[in-house]
Amino acid sequence: MTRADYVDPASLRKIGRVRTALMKLYRQHRDSGMLPTSNRFLFYELIGLKVIAKGGIQRPDLVVHRALTDLREQGLIPWEHIVDETRTVMDFTGSETVAEDRLHYLPSARRDPWEGNPPFILTKSRSLAGVLRGGA
Repeated sequence: MTRADYVDPASLRKIGRVRTALMKLYRQHRDSGMLPTSNRFLFYELIGLKVIAKGGIQRPDLVVHRALTDLREQGLIPWEHIVDETRTVMDFTGSETVAEDRLHYLPSARRDPWEGNPPFILTKSRSLAGVLRGGA
């Protein structure tokens, strides 16, 4: 199954409707070059689309987090395409030599896209900062 033909197995349940809407939003973000995005942005988009309501007995974002985790665990949405600045993974691994360690980071090396003139961006929101950091 590709992302384009996603049909949720529980399409009549709330979680299924949220997963279906998330897949549609993910495709829109991907196609417009707006990745990575944040789970918080997706949450508010779902509210705007009236897929979910803000309020109720249970935290309204829980179903979004569960649905998004389901889609990521199924490999339909890559983990690195959704950022969450409220979570951090600490990696204390290393290598036997500095040269070996540098080779490990070689795939993430890149040229300066700003040609020596990087923009100055000040954000109040950690989730927005995470999304912008992904494109830097």
